Amino acid sequence: MDKDKVFQATGRQIRDWFFWLTAQNGRNLDHKALVAILEKEGLGPWWSQQVVVLYERHIGRRVLGQTADGRFQIGVSRTISAPLEVLWAVFDSPDGFNLMMGNHFITQNWDLQNLVAKSADGCTIRITTYQHHSHLRMRYEHPDWEAHSLLQIRFTSKDVRCGITFHHEKLPHAKAREEMKNHWHEVATRVEESFLDGRNTT
Repeated sequence: MDKDKVFQATGRQIRDWFFWLTAQNGRNLDHKALVAILEKEGLGPWWSQQVVVLYERHIGRRVLGQTADGRFQIGVSRTISAPLEVLWAVFDSPDGFNLMMGNHFITQNWDLQNLVAKSADGCTIRITTYQHHSHLRMRYEHPDWEAHSLLQIRFTSKDVRCGITFHHEKLPHAKAREEMKNHWHEVATRVEESFLDGRNTT
């Protein structure tokens, strides 16, 4: 979180919020109670959550990438040398989908909008939100995790190039976050390289 953005949005530097929360007995309050006192102070719900998460990291209660529910998230972005329409067209195919997921998913009938597929290593995905030329959200199940996670892949037009972002949330622990961080970085690099060397041009 950019410190200047915190100041512009809340009227206080983040260090001042830390001092203030500590003076309100913040070290002994849970997440919900901390958010409540910030909202009473005049912060909106979103910024109250952001300041509390930063405060909890500051006092050692929360680690990097950990969300309010105790689970973890990771975001990876890359700019690809191809227009959005081209990148989407590649993604909307079995081979392109597997390139951009980093696993070999098998489906009987290809239908990206309603896709349900399982990979060779036991991961299962189910598309839950489909917005053409924009983004997809999916339920992402891993055989070693007790609960499913959520993955969003978003495409953003940048003239003759396209931004692609992988946002993976509700990961069960820090190890899973690190594994998926590495996974999506590797995927983004492979996608980028496939367009740079001309493998994906139509």
